[in-house]
Amino acid sequence: DFCQNQPQSARAGSSVRFSVGVPRWYVASWTGFIFVATLVQWGLHNLELISPMMVGTSPLLGSLVLTSAGIISGRHSNTLA
Repeated sequence: DFCQNQPQSARAGSSVRFSVGVPRWYVASWTGFIFVATLVQWGLHNLELISPMMVGTSPLLGSLVLTSAGIISGRHSNTLA
């Protein structure tokens, strides 16, 4: 094992570097996702495609969401089989 051959101080330093490095990209990616999702929600609300209670008000929007989910699900089921 790699860690068994290193002194205790080297092992502690490497885990600290790893634990500090991971949250940066993780938080950045989630922040980006939240930003984009908020912009999409505002856009849908301004176009009156969703209500203030986040309920879809357009049959077209509902059908597009369900069709997109079906296409994505179909693609993934082919790769898992």
